Amino acid sequence: MAPVLARTQPRPERIANLEVFLCRDAPAVHHYQLDLPALHKAAACIVPAAGTSTRAFPRHCAQALADELGKPLAEFPGNHSGFTLRPQAFAARLHEILTGSQ
Repeated sequence: MAPVLARTQPRPERIANLEVFLCRDAPAVHHYQLDLPALHKAAACIVPAAGTSTRAFPRHCAQALADELGKPLAEFPGNHSGFTLRPQAFAARLHEILTGSQ
């Protein structure tokens, strides 16, 4: 099994980015309207995905997209930020998906 990395203290620039995201970008999501015809047009290039331990809102969104496009939901190790804590396992899964060797 691949090692799980420990979380580190966020750097000041990461904190600044999170402040912008949480104060400006995230609230804007409530006003965004998906362009479903455009999504369907690009469906061949879209891989709806979620972490195996992701629950609630992030997983529901990914599953709704998969359902809308009639595609399976790809699962990655960990939660919605599994790529930071399980980079080797995440990279292996991403390779499987992108090369079709699932």
